[in-house]
Amino acid sequence: MQNGNNGSNTALAVKQQQQALMVPRSLGEAIQFAKLIADTEMVPKQFRSKPGDIVAAIAMGADVGLSPMQALRNIAVINGRASLWGDGMLAVTMAHPEWGGIKEDDLPVIEKNGAATCIVQRKGQGSRKVTYTVEMAKKAKLWGKQGPWSEHPARMLQVRARGWALRDLFPDALGGLIPAEEAMDMPPVDVTPRDLPGDATLAKIVERIESAVNEQELNTVVFACSSLENADEKAKAKAVYLAKLKQIRDVPEDGKSTVGVSTSNGLKTEEGERCEQAGESPAASPETEKQDEPQQNGFDYGPPPISDKEAAELEGAGF
Repeated sequence: MQNGNNGSNTALAVKQQQQALMVPRSLGEAIQFAKLIADTEMVPKQFRSKPGDIVAAIAMGADVGLSPMQALRNIAVINGRASLWGDGMLAVTMAHPEWGGIKEDDLPVIEKNGAATCIVQRKGQGSRKVTYTVEMAKKAKLWGKQGPWSEHPARMLQVRARGWALRDLFPDALGGLIPAEEAMDMPPVDVTPRDLPGDATLAKIVERIESAVNEQELNTVVFACSSLENADEKAKAKAVYLAKLKQIRDVPEDGKSTVGVSTSNGLKTEEGERCEQAGESPAASPETEKQDEPQQNGFDYGPPPISDKEAAELEGAGF
């Protein structure tokens, strides 16, 4: 007789393997995946024909533990704010290792009491109880508002109480994302692109590259880089991108981080800043010693920190 638990474990393992096959393992794969599905009916309208937005949503979803398709179904940009639909927010927090459970009022109880109560528990940190009432909704000028608040008022009270409780107790799991239902009630954020000169646009992209702390953040800038029309500007952005990528990936023999060491691309490390403040000359880095390396547009590429395959993927992304 087959053990039921073994059967369940096997089914779970198979499901995880199947999900892993659909998760992009590199920026190039994410771009190809986004282009492949961008015009399909399976993609929500807000992402239709927008591969750049799809890649950004996948990256954002990965931060909170969502698979690519889960991210597209549950992440929404509403009034200029990235958000998660209520059920998606609950799914993310329930997957947290410290999840302790949730207890919330059913819709008939909410309709009877004119209030929704939600209690969320987190292992080792106790619980959080939030009650959202009709009076609170009226004060916020939400009660009777056209749309979900007039069509499904009890549900909106429930989602508001749940969202506040989850955000209070699991901010690390949610990564700053708010409930989409709450984002709909907020004033729009002005996301209209500004007409900036080319050098200002390039400067903004370089700023985003240099502020990246890992490859995932760095890869979200690729589509912005590929949108540069001026070839010289694109070459400069690519040089800074490659330098930053090398900086993130580089692990010297002594095991010390090179983050912050002054390079020919203007990037500095903590050691470089310390020596600068003390009036000392920092030890030469591999970048500063390579005076004979070819330069383009004033930026030293140095040895590429990426493989031929990754280089081809960047070319495919127009960068």
